Amino acid sequence: MKKKLLASLLIVAVMLCVFALGASAVTEISTAAQLKELMDEDTLYQVNGHYKLTKDIDMSAYTTGQSPIGTSDKKFKGTFDGNHHTIKGLNIDADSNSVGLFGYVEGANIMNLTVEGVAIKGKNYVGGIVAWARGVNIDNCHNKIKVTGTGTDGCVGGILGYAVFDTNNGVKVIIENSTNSGAIEGVKY
Repeated sequence: MKKKLLASLLIVAVMLCVFALGASAVTEISTAAQLKELMDEDTLYQVNGHYKLTKDIDMSAYTTGQSPIGTSDKKFKGTFDGNHHTIKGLNIDADSNSVGLFGYVEGANIMNLTVEGVAIKGKNYVGGIVAWARGVNIDNCHNKIKVTGTGTDGCVGGILGYAVFDTNNGVKVIIENSTNSGAIEGVKY
């Protein structure tokens, strides 16, 4: 009986340690400065990290320097949980491809997030939430921003601009429970 009780206590202790380690791996974002740091491509941010908003964030104080999270060299491969909060005041205007709150995303999960603001504008592969995606799950995300693509290749969308599929290897992009109420503009051929 003592051995079973001791074994049970040991299992509970291990589970608590695993839970504590998992919980500490989530970076909470509660200020515009913290989000701006994640958006700054010159910062060595953790592109494989796990992030969670703890409140609504207003980015309108940053009239310059807002850039997509994830570049072609450093694709975002983590988890971003908006925790049912809104990122307001987004104004990303770049003369490049893959422009959105998230630029390049691969093997990631983005959920429970609303974005609103002035505009998101880029050349090709422009999206309100994600610009370019491969192997991504987007769930319960809502775009309320005007999204504009100025390039001739196009691929402009409210939630997602461009998706890479590889069904032979099980690579999918899944969008569920998400809406767009922002205007979408692109170059007409």
